Amino acid sequence: MRLILSSKKGKLALFLLIIVVLAFINILTGASELSTSQFSCGLIIYLLLVWLLIKNDIRYLKTPAEEIWKKWDPCSSSEHQQRRMMRANTSDITIKEIDKENRFGIFVGDRTYRTTLESCTCPDFKERKLPCKHMYRLASELGLIELPDPDFKN
Repeated sequence: MRLILSSKKGKLALFLLIIVVLAFINILTGASELSTSQFSCGLIIYLLLVWLLIKNDIRYLKTPAEEIWKKWDPCSSSEHQQRRMMRANTSDITIKEIDKENRFGIFVGDRTYRTTLESCTCPDFKERKLPCKHMYRLASELGLIELPDPDFKN
């Protein structure tokens, strides 16, 4: 639930659910002139919107972490990705929060970034659509990968 509520879409979905509950209370107390059938139609629309907003987060939570991370295997051996993995293991990443149960993290740098095994809100991921240092660090914290030692020289 924390993963869903940490996103803008999740917060909007919660807002829509609160509106539905308030409308239902108004109908029960007689404070609303909506008929039951009008409320039912509105309820279906609101619940559909809520589902559309949070369905990807629900899928993410139901899928095993190993399966999610496996999709990045083909790209992880490139030199650019190896450098990102190295940076993920350095002190320039500040972890604000790691939620191991919901598999997401909040990292603080120049800005605050919300990170899952599928995406990150940092500019690097948004531009390239490949794992960033935050995603590698999250995968490491979850025990999915072992990051290279930044002090080790070949």
